[in-house]
Amino acid sequence: TDHLAVAQAQVKEIYYLDGIDAGSTEVNYTGTYGATRSLVHSFALAAHAMRKRLHMPLDAAIDVLVPDTLVPLIRVDMVNDLNLGLNFLNEDPETVARALFSALRLNVTWYYDYSADVGARGAMQIAQAAGTLNNFPATFRSWMFPPGTWVRLDGGTLDVGMIRDSSLVETNDYRIFAEEWVQVCKRGGESIALDVTVCPNGTAPTPVSAF
Repeated sequence: TDHLAVAQAQVKEIYYLDGIDAGSTEVNYTGTYGATRSLVHSFALAAHAMRKRLHMPLDAAIDVLVPDTLVPLIRVDMVNDLNLGLNFLNEDPETVARALFSALRLNVTWYYDYSADVGARGAMQIAQAAGTLNNFPATFRSWMFPPGTWVRLDGGTLDVGMIRDSSLVETNDYRIFAEEWVQVCKRGGESIALDVTVCPNGTAPTPVSAF
């Protein structure tokens, strides 16, 4: 039953993200420095531009759906920073990542699976082959929109519970059947799908002497 719940959650999340992706404008950004600095730049730019286009207060909160793989990637990038790196080694990675988005007035929700455009590789869910360790994706897709832009529609469920028959009893097996009707609905406004290409190498601008 636990495995069934996981499989159902994956199917629903992919379905939701596909719906949001289809109703969003695709934009992209390629970072110049390390991942953390590039993420701050890209999200700050995208959020500020969205607030200006929609005549929102400049400190208005905006919702973002962000892949949870960014949590360890931000940590790796900060540790790789030449000057400050090891200072972040013992910090809780999710707290650090949430603080980054909170400082930009972004309500972050981590997503676990993937949309059709992102694919299993982008969610780091492909099998590990012999040889080189699967690396972090180079490009991450997030979705940004004002609160209330997207809502979940619940059409109810059909749950017939556990099914056993003579053939299943013979092999000590059983079947579980359940069905759920769901959809996402865009109520209006703007939604963007933001592809950010980053490298977690901690690269920073070259220090400049003040004297």
